[in-house]
Amino acid sequence: MRILFVNPRSFLPQLLGGIETTTFDLAQHLNCAGHAAAVMCQIEKHGVLWLRNRLTTRLTGRAFPADQYRGVTVFRGYEHERSLGEVTRVFRPDALVIAEIGRASGRE
Repeated sequence: MRILFVNPRSFLPQLLGGIETTTFDLAQHLNCAGHAAAVMCQIEKHGVLWLRNRLTTRLTGRAFPADQYRGVTVFRGYEHERSLGEVTRVFRPDALVIAEIGRASGRE
C-alpha cells in the first residue's frame, strides 16, 4: 500500500515536534513493513535544505520536489492546495492521511 501523509507545517529536520516525529516514525515503520510511505509538507525559508529545494524546483518545474530524510521520501514546497495533484501524480498513493493544524474541533 502507498500512503501519503500531508502535513501543512514543515517537517524534519526543519521542524521538530510531536506531529513530525510521530509521522516520521510511522512512515519509517510502514516502509520497513513493505509499504511505501511519504510525507508532503511545507518548507521553511532557510538553510541548505531550502536552497536545494528551490534550485530543484527551478530546474524541474515541480512545486514539491522530493528529497529523502533518513529513508523517508519527503515532498517539500508551498501551497499544498495547488500542488496536491502534482504530488499524487508522482507518488500515486492508495491513501492520504491529512493533518489539519490550528482548527479546534467543532468550531467554525
